[in-house]
Amino acid sequence: MFEGGETAQMPLAFDVSLFAALDVRVDATPEGVAEGRLSVEATDGVKLTRFDLRLYSRSDEPFFETSGPVEDRRVEWQKASQLVLRAVLVVHDELKRFREVTLYPWRVNIPHEEVHFDTGSATISSAEEPKLTRTFDELRGTLADYGRWAPVKLFVVGHTDTVGSERSNYELSKARATAIATWFAKRGVDVPIYATGLGETNLATQTPDETDEAQNRRAEYVVAVEIPVLPSGAPRWTTIR
Repeated sequence: MFEGGETAQMPLAFDVSLFAALDVRVDATPEGVAEGRLSVEATDGVKLTRFDLRLYSRSDEPFFETSGPVEDRRVEWQKASQLVLRAVLVVHDELKRFREVTLYPWRVNIPHEEVHFDTGSATISSAEEPKLTRTFDELRGTLADYGRWAPVKLFVVGHTDTVGSERSNYELSKARATAIATWFAKRGVDVPIYATGLGETNLATQTPDETDEAQNRRAEYVVAVEIPVLPSGAPRWTTIR
């Protein structure tokens, strides 16, 4: 408003740039994090410039903190002095966006006696149940230990030998893993439980096709937080609990 009560309009022109929130892909293996490295990239291709990192073990306080540049999608720091149970990574990009990601870069393989199944069967016999009972005690201790610091899960992965077709072995190994996972759920394991089978694709002992090899008829019991990535073509994880 001008003197005398007169009014006027003045056009204004300005540019507004809107950017989506920063989203990133992180590749962090337990071995890599222990050695002090991981890779990260923005999903929209914008260059990441720097990072902040905090590492935790069995405490709510970080045992290590660092910052630095992101170089060619690599984040690197000195080798960890303790077991890393949790890593909090904050990355920044050239558009001044940032993203915080919490990682749980570890897994625990539970030692156990292998459950033997009848040929073509996924039924756990009463004679084999004591093996699972002994494993249950080990599993329960591991879940209690790591569960204090992270939202743990149980993953059961089945494997077969090379007798039979690849597709039927996928199905049989998954059925057996599901039977074992269901047994643990009924016994009282109260964390999320998943099962799948890899058939004959990950042999413990390399053999020709149609070879009856007991060491290849096995299962893995894995305690972790992040869901393991499965090979292409493998059946998806089935939620048991």
